[in-house]
Amino acid sequence: MIRHACMADIEAVIELCKEGRDTSATLGVIDGCRETITANLKSAVLSPYQLFLVKDVEGKLVGMLLGFLAPGWWHQGFVASEQFFYIQPGFRGDGVRMLDRFIEWAWGFPETKQIFLSISYGGEEGRRTEKLYDRRFPGARVGASYSIVKE
Repeated sequence: MIRHACMADIEAVIELCKEGRDTSATLGVIDGCRETITANLKSAVLSPYQLFLVKDVEGKLVGMLLGFLAPGWWHQGFVASEQFFYIQPGFRGDGVRMLDRFIEWAWGFPETKQIFLSISYGGEEGRRTEKLYDRRFPGARVGASYSIVKE
């Protein structure tokens, strides 16, 4: 079942975040701060401008999507973006449904003008996700992301 995250999910979600981070060649180089992650996830549960979904299989969390709205700086209105999206390999078929829910949520705000789906890291260097986005979602690929990490 895909559902909204609640406070009781935070610890399990942190473990999913770590698992997702560890699959990344770029994000894995940054040590996560548990206190910061916990505070940000709690804020996401409560914020009407963030969507925090989890994939729950018989009480075990196997995936998550965290998205947000921000003011556009090119235009009046909002820009929506997913911030972290990870599903364990055996459950990835529900990824499209999670993304559909995110897109529906974002367009539910009349002020939303644009939605960004990113592929900034992940297993298989993002190729699987990139193919999914190309196949499934109308839109244009715009630019690339570069990660510069302070040592």
